[in-house]
Amino acid sequence: MRSLFRFILRYHFVILFVVLEIFSFLLLVQNNNYHNYSIITSSNQITGNIYKAFSSVTQYFSLKHTNDVLAQENAYYKSMRFDSFVLYSDTFNLYQDSSRQQKYLYIPAQVINNSVNKQDNYLTLNKGSKHGITTDMAVINSEGVVGVIKSVSDNFSTVISELNSNLKISTRIKRNNFFGSLHWDGRSPKRAKLSDIPIHVKLNKGDTLVTSGFSTIFPSGIMIGYISDFTQAEGSNFFDIDVELETEFQNLSKVYIVKNLLQNEQNELENKVNNND
Repeated sequence: MRSLFRFILRYHFVILFVVLEIFSFLLLVQNNNYHNYSIITSSNQITGNIYKAFSSVTQYFSLKHTNDVLAQENAYYKSMRFDSFVLYSDTFNLYQDSSRQQKYLYIPAQVINNSVNKQDNYLTLNKGSKHGITTDMAVINSEGVVGVIKSVSDNFSTVISELNSNLKISTRIKRNNFFGSLHWDGRSPKRAKLSDIPIHVKLNKGDTLVTSGFSTIFPSGIMIGYISDFTQAEGSNFFDIDVELETEFQNLSKVYIVKNLLQNEQNELENKVNNND
């Protein structure tokens, strides 16, 4: 208390001045309509700007949750598409149909690490074994093929990227159904090579390339890219085909991991055939 009294005694002129200034300001606002209106308008404008800034911040932080919800819903609809099921009869009913069996399940994931400038590139996703992820699952996004799950921990998984010289993808020319093998030659994140297409096949620049479906990893018809150029490979009966990739690897964010629910069954059967040979 003594300190407070000493402070008031020392600065009583300043305190009195501030009190009188505030009192004068209040009298001015109350007795003058113009100043009253100006103060209220300015106050409303400042308050409005504060609310606007607060709303923008709130929307920003809620955007991630909204995107996650949309990704979950999109994964569900992808899983329920007609081509995610195997039909066992000529009739098809979307609901409670014993003639169909679901083959593909789509799981949304976030890219948390990515490389594009190496000879053999990889990605890391925020989903792992506790989310049902195993090796040899396809990874795609809204544009097309991304890669294949290489290794898995409890909470994360690594992906061998389409931009990896060790990955080969069975690829079909959509217009004529001829298929070959796509591989990355390390030139550019937007370029790859397609091989094993014989020279008697009629090709056009701009032909669309999709996954063939001739593996247990990728569903059929996933977008890969377009034929940008082709020549006959020297001393060969096959084309040397340049491919423009559809997927933009330099800004990957949201992806889908594709789980083939019948993969083990097909692999076991094909392994038996190969062992018998």
